[in-house]
Amino acid sequence: MPIIDSQNLFDESVAITTTRDSTNIIDLKAGADYGVDGENNPVKLFVYGDKAWTSGGTPTLTVSIQGAPDSSGSPGTYTEYASVTLTLAELVANYVLWQIDLPRRHAGAAVPRFLKLVYTVASGPFTGGKVTAGLGLGVDANHAYPPGVSTTSI
Repeated sequence: MPIIDSQNLFDESVAITTTRDSTNIIDLKAGADYGVDGENNPVKLFVYGDKAWTSGGTPTLTVSIQGAPDSSGSPGTYTEYASVTLTLAELVANYVLWQIDLPRRHAGAAVPRFLKLVYTVASGPFTGGKVTAGLGLGVDANHAYPPGVSTTSI
């Protein structure tokens, strides 16, 4: 996972079984386009799988990042900036499920002050699976292999 701060977490080891919003909404404190720090390093959005995902069927999980200029909570005030849809096979424990540079707002969209994630479960529910998700610096470039996999030297 990237370098993180607890104030920049949407969720910390939270079960996702059905469609829901992130536990936390991140308040950027001022409406602004965030996406790089003072050193021109992109801020990362990450979703990390904490626990094995299970289901009796073949559900998918769509994760989207949304922003709003105010905290009214009205669905119409949030704009979706990016999303990913993951199959049950792609929801691996102890692995980064999604990591992207924090997206900029779309042309014409209000400058966001608040950011949240929306987890949409289709053909669900999931019977197991947890995520830790947030904003951070740095890149998780470690490639994790399943147990028992051996690699050859070059």
